[in-house]
Amino acid sequence: MAENLFAGFWARLLAALIDTGILSALSYCTFTLIEFFPFDGAELYRELIMWLSAAALWAAYQGWMETTKLQATFGKLLVGAYVTDLNGQRLPFSTAAIRCWPMYILYIVAGFEILTRGLLSVELDTTFTSILLPIPVIACLYIFLSPKNQGLHDIWSGTLVLRKPTKSLPEKREL
Repeated sequence: MAENLFAGFWARLLAALIDTGILSALSYCTFTLIEFFPFDGAELYRELIMWLSAAALWAAYQGWMETTKLQATFGKLLVGAYVTDLNGQRLPFSTAAIRCWPMYILYIVAGFEILTRGLLSVELDTTFTSILLPIPVIACLYIFLSPKNQGLHDIWSGTLVLRKPTKSLPEKREL
């Protein structure tokens, strides 16, 4: 029986949760450092810098980790998965960083909320948020429908998330 080589939704979700935890800790450290810089009452700039640093951290983390020999973030490593292009080759940084575009939508929504609240003194309409926020969820849920367990972000970037092959035990020899 052939083993499915594609990492499934639940393994990928667990990997994403692990990576989110790691990036949350890194973001917290970054935000703490940013708090030390004086902004002379311009809280909007502080929020924008924090928002941009969180987005840059995500792209750098995923982009760098998936282009190393490991071809995986720490979360993917822990669940036994790695990322390749459609030919099984390592990704270039640009592809690895861009393939996490569903996260960028979340950052775009947060950025628009910061800007509209800070510059226009207007709370962002929940219609805008309710239209944009389901997009990353749908992109990731597509993994259930794809024969190769690809999310829309994988299909559009030409990538696969594969499971590391399991090591089989050597067969017993009869004496």
